[in-house]
Parts: sequence; C-alpha cells; structure tokens
Amino acid sequence: LNAPSLNYVFLGNPGTGKTTVARLFAEILCDTGLRKKKTFQEISSCSELKEKGVDEFKKQVAAAMDGVLFIDEAYTLDPVGDKFKGAPIANELLTLSENNRERLSFILAGYEDELNDKLFAYNPGFKSRFIEVIF
Repeated sequence: LNAPSLNYVFLGNPGTGKTTVARLFAEILCDTGLRKKKTFQEISSCSELKEKGVDEFKKQVAAAMDGVLFIDEAYTLDPVGDKFKGAPIANELLTLSENNRERLSFILAGYEDELNDKLFAYNPGFKSRFIEVIF
C-alpha cells in the first residue's frame, strides 16, 4: 500500500500568505507525526536553481528529507520553455515527489495561470501528485 501523497501546490496572488502557511504547515506535519522533522527548506529563486542544475536540486531535497521542501514561484522552472535547465529539474521533482512520499513533502507556490501554463502543461503527472490549495 502506497503512503498518501502529502505534496501541495499553493495557488494565489502575492501577499496572500502562501509562504507563511507553508512554514506553519511543515510544523503541523511534524507535530502530527506525518513527518519526522520540522525542516522547512526553501527554494526562493528557481532562476538560481536552474543555473546550478539538477545536482543542486538533489542537495536541497536531501537537506529537506523528513520535512518539507518549499519551492516559491515554481512556475519559473518553466520546463515547457526551458528544456535544457528547467525540464531536468521538473523531471527530478516529479520522480522524487513520487518516490519519497513517505519521507518528504513538496509544496510548490505561485500564480495559478503560470503554474498551469509553465509547469503543469509540461507533464500531466504534476496535477495528480500535488493537492491544490487556493489562497
């Protein structure tokens, strides 16, 4: 039996509290025993992440293990428009969100239209692996 997916996408405009709620939610996941640690690893610049590549993403994932990895403005990965830098990270994100569901929660954040057009359009698997929360 597969563990339930505790991966989320927080959709909303700036200033609606997505990052604050994600931080608090990481604590709740730990306090309820769904995650072992209150770790909240934040990626606030996907542009910088894309420059550093997939290996840097894997380091961020390792640092977040047993907690939460938060990716702000996740649509800027833009695997649809950036096949050389964004797509490999998006592919890794999909794989890791499935394979580590027992130990790690991913929370993506951003604007609904951009996430749909730039990330979810890349691979329909994103929609089925992330629970949408609208702010």
